[in-house]
Amino acid sequence: MRMDSDLAAWLKTIERCGLYRAPEQIMLRLSDAARTAGLKYYAVELTGCPDKRSVLAALARDLQLPEWFGFNWDALEEVLADLEPCVIVLHGLEDLGRKSPCDLALALDLFRSVVDEQRQSGRSMWVFVGMQADPSIPACSE
Repeated sequence: MRMDSDLAAWLKTIERCGLYRAPEQIMLRLSDAARTAGLKYYAVELTGCPDKRSVLAALARDLQLPEWFGFNWDALEEVLADLEPCVIVLHGLEDLGRKSPCDLALALDLFRSVVDEQRQSGRSMWVFVGMQADPSIPACSE
């Protein structure tokens, strides 16, 4: 994926939707690529969010979740399933992993599950995390 048009074309392929680790050079190009692919783009800043409560607050803020959002994992799963086709970039997720590895595992499983459900129903949802995240997450590379 050397060119933004290649990245945009890749984002249009619903069968490839998923949770991916990505290097910074790709993370920086995802906004333009998402727009070209006709997808909503969300950048979620999680740096300095060491626990579930602060992560959920940052997600509510940056994903512009509805006021009725319940600030728990089940409520997050519900509202994510209602989002329009999108690309979500999670910056700074490593802070949660350092302070609360169990919550990080739950969050990643939740995102993976929602993305899988969206893909199976023919809707695009992509979630990208930094390369420092769990190495079991597939890497998206140049």
